[in-house]
Amino acid sequence: MLTLEIILIDMGKLLFTNNQDWENILRGIYSKNELNKNYSSNGLTCYAKRYVDSENCYFDNDGVVAIIGTWAYLNDDNPFNLNVIYQDLKSEDKGVDYVRKHLIGSYALAYIQDNKLRIFVDECHTYALYYYIGREGVVVTNTYYHVEKVSKQEFDETVFATMLASVGLCSNRTPFKNIYRLLENEYIEYDFAILRKIIPYLAPGAFVIIPVCLLTFFLYRQKPRSIHAKYYTFLPKKDIVDYNKKEEFKLIKFPLFFNPRLLRFVFRDIKKDTRLELTENPMKDAVTLEKDVDFWINCWNSEFDITLPTPILSQENEYEIQQNIKILKEMLIYCTLRRLKPVIAILPVTEHLSSRFTEYFIQTHIFHYINEANVVEAPMLNYLKDERFTSPELYINSFFMNKRGRKKITMEIIGKLIKA
Repeated sequence: MLTLEIILIDMGKLLFTNNQDWENILRGIYSKNELNKNYSSNGLTCYAKRYVDSENCYFDNDGVVAIIGTWAYLNDDNPFNLNVIYQDLKSEDKGVDYVRKHLIGSYALAYIQDNKLRIFVDECHTYALYYYIGREGVVVTNTYYHVEKVSKQEFDETVFATMLASVGLCSNRTPFKNIYRLLENEYIEYDFAILRKIIPYLAPGAFVIIPVCLLTFFLYRQKPRSIHAKYYTFLPKKDIVDYNKKEEFKLIKFPLFFNPRLLRFVFRDIKKDTRLELTENPMKDAVTLEKDVDFWINCWNSEFDITLPTPILSQENEYEIQQNIKILKEMLIYCTLRRLKPVIAILPVTEHLSSRFTEYFIQTHIFHYINEANVVEAPMLNYLKDERFTSPELYINSFFMNKRGRKKITMEIIGKLIKA
């Protein structure tokens, strides 16, 4: 089975229950969490994020198919066509087995026909579905917290079952999605550690997409310990830089005890950062974008003690670059030895930001370092100055892509890897 990561397709909720009171409770919770109901029938209710364009269900008079997670279907020109999945599920010649072989990613799928419900998850069982069966009724959903909300009782492992909940990488993230999480991390060293963590859940032949940004090779083991704190929650001690048990107790186990001022966030949390949910760039004019470019250039110059775009490397710069090259080399070899297919992707930025980096910088401080590490000759996809992806309308500033941009480049990468 071909397996690859999809950066962002569709996120939502599935809810099955024969208890109307429970559905009313959860409907109120989902509404507060910016989820809209887009289907409800036959005991199945589907909710999707308000900012997601695509529906997460398809139905007609005969039945319904609903899906959540990150996924693509390898049987159509449009890999996100639920109608095609639905028709294949109904087909006598194809059916569930065929769909499972052609549906990739991390997902939970529900299919109802002739009043019969079938639920299945990806072959690695990485997407969590939680359920409770009691005298009051049955409830199935993909969030433990919401099942607990309506069950009215204490839960333990003997009562509460999961279809292998995610491996604890962060909230309810799943292995395939954590390849994207892996892509989000700032440090190659932690990318590699997370890859080792999820390797048991990857199918042979899976693509591992390793992103490279403008200054990826300059960033190595930053000093502020708060940066490393999030990794205490899911990585082994040996993979955390300068692991400290006291630090774990202070930052993770008992943060309120050591910093009582944080107690105020229990009652009033900080406002959610929704910038990555945007579908357009709030920076509308070239002057604002150029100022944002100046901001990033100044940040990097200060952080790495260099002068872009013609940095003169200090001994510390050279050491950190060589460490990152070494880690990337080990990562590529690690993937190859385990029958995985590593792919290096150089990610784009806006034309305003990329224009500040000369061809000499790109060749010397990106391609040269990649080539030095790439002893397994892994394929490389270069989108840095690809005009299809550098328009400001695909970003939230001069650097980070918005939802439209992420979806567009996702489709491009999927197409490349499917044809590989």
